Amino acid sequence: MPGVLLPLSLALTAVLQAAAPLTNADLRLVATARPSVMVGEFVAVRTIWTARRRIPLVVGAESIEIDAGRGFRPHAEADFGETCPISVPVSYAAGRSTVTKQLVGFEERDPGELSWLDQANASVGFVFGHPGRYRIRVRYDDALSNVVEVEAVAPTGRDAELLAAVRARPIVLTFFAAAEPAIRDEGAALVRRYGPHPLLQPYLRATRDVPGER
Repeated sequence: MPGVLLPLSLALTAVLQAAAPLTNADLRLVATARPSVMVGEFVAVRTIWTARRRIPLVVGAESIEIDAGRGFRPHAEADFGETCPISVPVSYAAGRSTVTKQLVGFEERDPGELSWLDQANASVGFVFGHPGRYRIRVRYDDALSNVVEVEAVAPTGRDAELLAAVRARPIVLTFFAAAEPAIRDEGAALVRRYGPHPLLQPYLRATRDVPGER
């Protein structure tokens, strides 16, 4: 299989590089997201793709750009090494549409020299980690979506208490919660205390298919 995948990937790369980058004249991207979230909450960015003419598209290969007050910068969601499926170009006729959704919540950070668990906790931070207005757009080649504004609001009371807990242990919100019983137990304790809170939705998604968790 590796011997087959390598030529295939090289061929796909050559095809995409040979084609001129798509622009807004070729592809319409319409992005939407919730206008207000709690600090630390994940945001689902929904994008409607519509071809303006027949074009090849690798749906899911779009990138998210975020302006947190210093201009738009590419965002790479911290994934702790989770694998992505191989996608191939699909021909879209003029007028054909599709919809994608990306969850935005974690950004990578330099953890320094720490043990593996402490390193994992220190290696990510919340994208919407401080109160304020964030601007989001979606890019595919040179085609850009509209700009979506999201206001991150500082939590109070028990919400602020929970934010402090997950900020100190963000690994609880990752797929490690499904793989490591000790981490899963931490998340379960938070759910018992705070219920299915918006800040705990990443944990609930990660452990949805773990036997005995529902």
